[in-house]
Amino acid sequence: MICGLGEQEMDGLEAKYAEIFEREHEFLEAAQTIIDAPPTTVEEMHGHLSSFFKGYTKLLSHSEKLTRLADSAQNKLMRLKHELEHQNGFIRKQHEQLVIANERLKELAITDTLTGLRNRRFLETFLEKDVENILRVYEKGMPESARNLFFMMVDLDRFKTINDTYGHHAGDMALQQFGQLVLNNCRKGDIPVRWGGEEFLVVCRDADRQYGAGLAERLRQQVDDFSFEVGSGTSLRLTCSIGFASFPFFPSDPTRVSWPDVVNLADRGLYAAKRSGRNAWVGMVSSGDIPANLPDPGDKGFLQFLHKEGSLETLSSLAAHHTLVLE
Repeated sequence: MICGLGEQEMDGLEAKYAEIFEREHEFLEAAQTIIDAPPTTVEEMHGHLSSFFKGYTKLLSHSEKLTRLADSAQNKLMRLKHELEHQNGFIRKQHEQLVIANERLKELAITDTLTGLRNRRFLETFLEKDVENILRVYEKGMPESARNLFFMMVDLDRFKTINDTYGHHAGDMALQQFGQLVLNNCRKGDIPVRWGGEEFLVVCRDADRQYGAGLAERLRQQVDDFSFEVGSGTSLRLTCSIGFASFPFFPSDPTRVSWPDVVNLADRGLYAAKRSGRNAWVGMVSSGDIPANLPDPGDKGFLQFLHKEGSLETLSSLAAHHTLVLE
């Protein structure tokens, strides 16, 4: 198809144009003959005029047919144009819907469906830029004014007993309310993340190294005071354990401990709180110089080594007579 017309239609138009051009050529030749040899009698003049009239009538008929064909072709082109605009509009709408669907899928991929909070995938995808910005500040030699990434790991105590006693739906309801308590304690710009199971992680941007104790105690107290509604008129009083640490862990050597290792240290602080009595928080803060022969931060004895070397300060809500179990 050429320009929206069928091949037969194009052939018909071209034939009509050719015939008209041929008739015009015949007219020009006849006119030139009369000019070259003018008629000398009325009969000759009448014959020429009669021939011209017949030819003109035939030419007019062909012109009208050609006009009708051209009008038909123009109408068809207009219909095709409208159909094409309709199809383009449909394609644009489909594309817009596809973009929206893709954005929705991206959002779902980084969102925990139960609590509506971000998930681990979000953190692993978007946190690197914050880490790069912090390291850039330390590289410029401005640690006094530098802010940190604060990681706080929070876990409901004895959560398994909720599922075992009241069912998983009750456990889900408790997690939703727990997630809301975590969210309520976040500042604008902080990132609350459901880390997995009953464990949540709060990432606080632009936090100084003294920020953790106040936030941890505030959340611990709110959970302790909260009445969790888990269905069928059942209310539960629950507690949580919390661990925290800051990145960079060693301000004098910001890259010595990676941010995932700092998250792991916060998690160890959480389990230290659990082993030491629950309903408590434990913070891991480096102090003093970095000791020689520092083990890998992932090693089980890392915290005990720092504690022995005097390079670890443990902050805790536990009373002084409690023995803090680090590992």
